[in-house]
Amino acid sequence: MNVCIFIVNGNGTGRAMARKPTETPGVDDLEGLRSFLREEADKTPASRLSVYERIRLLLPEIDALFAKRRTRAEVCELLNSRGFSMSLGTFSQYYARAKRESEGEPDGERKPTEKNHEPAVNNEANTPSSPAANTTPSGAGTKPEEAHTPDLRPRNRDI
Repeated sequence: MNVCIFIVNGNGTGRAMARKPTETPGVDDLEGLRSFLREEADKTPASRLSVYERIRLLLPEIDALFAKRRTRAEVCELLNSRGFSMSLGTFSQYYARAKRESEGEPDGERKPTEKNHEPAVNNEANTPSSPAANTTPSGAGTKPEEAHTPDLRPRNRDI
């Protein structure tokens, strides 16, 4: 059984096309497809290196280029000319991660910064129960030299 398809163009005209229906593959076809896919799986290398893994393996050579004053853009362009396909931003991120990993940080993760956990200086204003902490100075919220002075200009309603 043939199927007829009518294709309409943008201007309202169209044409009819006959198309054979697709048949579901039989058991013989499935076995042939399975053997084909097995052969393809055998031909394919067990693991292909990702872009990051290749950069990590090339890290000494990339560092040597940087030591010779090559820029990241130049190194990225060199790698892209030899089969890589990545942007400068991606290269920069992969390089930084590989560099951190090579310096002994696990999985290229950054170390958390050490926080200074020293207690604040104990004075009257720092303790919430002290009377000095609960009072507001005159000219609240301003510096002493910026004390509030009233505006002496007339307002619109006063004119």
